Amino acid sequence: MKKICFYSALFYSQVLFAQINLVPNPSFEDTVSCPHFASQIDKAVGWHTSSWTPDYFHECDWLNGTTSVPSNYRGYQFAQDGLAYTGIGVYSSSISNFTESFTCQLLSPLNIGKKYNISFYLSVGDLFYRLTCNMIGTFFSTVDFNVNSPFTIQNYAQLYTDSVITDTANWVLVSGRFIADSAYTFMTIGRVFSDSLTSVIFFPPAYPYAYYYIDAISLTEDTALNINENPVKHLTIYPNPTTGSIAIKSGFESLITVNLIDYSGRKFELIHHDGEIDLSNFPPGLYLIELISKKTFSIQKIQKL
Repeated sequence: MKKICFYSALFYSQVLFAQINLVPNPSFEDTVSCPHFASQIDKAVGWHTSSWTPDYFHECDWLNGTTSVPSNYRGYQFAQDGLAYTGIGVYSSSISNFTESFTCQLLSPLNIGKKYNISFYLSVGDLFYRLTCNMIGTFFSTVDFNVNSPFTIQNYAQLYTDSVITDTANWVLVSGRFIADSAYTFMTIGRVFSDSLTSVIFFPPAYPYAYYYIDAISLTEDTALNINENPVKHLTIYPNPTTGSIAIKSGFESLITVNLIDYSGRKFELIHHDGEIDLSNFPPGLYLIELISKKTFSIQKIQKL
């Protein structure tokens, strides 16, 4: 089993709070009706097809067992959580930039500037399909992708697998953290980068198609706080929004460290001269500025145009 690389940053010493999963029916237990044939993801409450023909597997398939759990027409796997899971084809050697995908509307829109934890589990469906790949992930949007307006590969995602998952026996956790830069209301799961950016591993005799089971999806707001937090009341960052440089004016002692934190949680230490900072080399987007002195620190939002 290969290690899954993901963006992650620990901002402070943390105190944990109860968290609400914003994903409806995250383990696909609730059904409109039991699946009995392939391509019936729409029978899972809260989910719908957004490209090609994603599958839905549930223990309640009594008709012919092709979409049952653990044994089904794509392989053999117990659910990671509960009695159900989904499955999608994510790569084809004969169809350019092929991916199946499925979409849900979140229980509430994401809050701009808030930090979120996202995770899901993957396992290879190994019946006849022994081609595996990376770049499977979650894409958040304000657009509801569906059969009439299908999802296409975006070459961008808030979370994706940069390692190739080859495990057919176990569920592999994929997890990460990001800062919302829009009030996203929909989440789509599929392959999110093009063929040229995707790594593929063949296990002969290989069918030219990669297929993965997916289960136990979680999206929660990261409510961890710094137990030593002491926000500065008299702090000004301007101009905000900015197209380049910013000036920081504060009422506390000289700054020791100034960090810029992007939407994915990556942290960059900035060079500052008397509160003047050049952001011209950073792409447009929403960021957090972390200001640290000997006795205190503060976090402020800033937008780069």
